[in-house]
Amino acid sequence: MHHKDTFQEGSILFVWNAGEGWHQAVRDTLHKWLDPKTYPCRLCQLTYGPFGPREQWSRFVERCDRPLHFFHRETFKASPASRQFPGMALPAVLEFRQGRWAILMGPREINQMGSLEALLARLEQVL
Repeated sequence: MHHKDTFQEGSILFVWNAGEGWHQAVRDTLHKWLDPKTYPCRLCQLTYGPFGPREQWSRFVERCDRPLHFFHRETFKASPASRQFPGMALPAVLEFRQGRWAILMGPREINQMGSLEALLARLEQVL
């Protein structure tokens, strides 16, 4: 999804620390498989497998009662949300409240997640 200038109250924005496009997706998949410890996006590793989104992640996205948006780093940098957080480290999860974005989860917390289950449990807590 490409950025919008307006977001609904309560929107959640997931920002991947990965590039866009199918070439980048192929490179990312290979990188995650060949050298997972050096892959820069833990959020991507947890939520996507080699052939697409993990089933648990897809179920979470489908049942979430909030508007969800997903940006790659380039899309985020071009979005109004990035103006609030210049130079913000990624990945991140943001929430839109009262006309502003707030960080729900930053890279330190996301990078410490040991499993998709842990990530989903944390998301359930903060949402």
